[in-house]
Amino acid sequence: MDKEQKVAYEIIRQRIVNEIDRLESLGKEASASTLKKWRRFGAAFSWDPTVYPELLEKPTVSDKELLKLLRGTEEGFMKKWQAVEGVPLHHVIANRTGGDLGLRLPVDVWEEVKQRVFDQTGATPGNSQANLNAASQFDERSHLGRYGAKGTVFDPELGLGEAPDPDVSPILHGAGTKEFGTKLGKDPVILQSQPAEIAEALTPQIIKQQEIYKTVSELPTTQAQRAVFTEAGLGAAFDPTTPIEQMPAIKQRALELGLPEQFARSWQVKPKFTGGKVMLSALPLIGIGTGIVSAGAQAQAGEIKGAAATLAETAVGEVPVVGDIFQSEPVAGGTFEAVAQREAEYQYAKQLQKRSAEARQRGGKIKFGLGSVQFTLPEFGLSELMGIN
Repeated sequence: MDKEQKVAYEIIRQRIVNEIDRLESLGKEASASTLKKWRRFGAAFSWDPTVYPELLEKPTVSDKELLKLLRGTEEGFMKKWQAVEGVPLHHVIANRTGGDLGLRLPVDVWEEVKQRVFDQTGATPGNSQANLNAASQFDERSHLGRYGAKGTVFDPELGLGEAPDPDVSPILHGAGTKEFGTKLGKDPVILQSQPAEIAEALTPQIIKQQEIYKTVSELPTTQAQRAVFTEAGLGAAFDPTTPIEQMPAIKQRALELGLPEQFARSWQVKPKFTGGKVMLSALPLIGIGTGIVSAGAQAQAGEIKGAAATLAETAVGEVPVVGDIFQSEPVAGGTFEAVAQREAEYQYAKQLQKRSAEARQRGGKIKFGLGSVQFTLPEFGLSELMGIN
């Protein structure tokens, strides 16, 4: 921050501290919710005030407007980073790390503490992209060990994917993750210490969170869900370097491809991997793809040779079936009822896949033709998939 920004920061910092002290002085008469907001969003501001340019330009806005801007900035980032509606965002380092520490220290002292923490850990807490980005998206089952919000693909009534089991799969907010040095901000000894000593007390709380974040990010469960987007050509949806301005377009495209349901459905306690690829929902590998739909359309249009070529090309490699591949056009997400309908269609698709696998084991033949023209291919279970058997 430059000199003018530091002056503005100090004005805002002191106002936040005064409001916290005022509410604490009221005891039980104070709104616990309001006090929590001032502390949470105030701490985020202290960690990285540069993402609040409007506040730094107008540090004397009303208290109501001040809290609104503090809260709105963070919640706005949370919403904009979503590639799937309703997916939780998790800061690499919690903004409440250190409690009120950043708010209670003069700006120059706190700036040195933050620099020392960064030098030792590489961490930059706050709401900047370094601490909150596309890679911060986690299914609620990996976040808090439970299904997600109602009306979204994470709704427990839909039951997409397996139920969480925190005893088997680590979660971001597991045991011992509620307090990360929050008492430091109330410790009179720490508040009177030198920057080096404050950073030394704070650093272990930072490292602990980095380790948790890395562990959950690398879980097969997390990787399986993100593979849904990567295989659809939208790997940027979970890339920490993706600009926030690109996320709305990614989210819209994912919706058009029906990826939100696939993302939620692919959450498993112990995903299975075959040949380096994840087998979502333990579905069998079958030699099909959207090319089958195209081949069917070609055959019906009389393009027999083209259909044969499409089928032959499609059957060359086996691919894991994920989601509603039997539809010729992607289906956009929408209401809860629409998602439920697609889940029913998915279950029907699973039945067809099972029949397909059985047909392949038979090693039979399949014939396609129009009029007097016919061609024969080895049985890959295509007859069942195309509704012939």
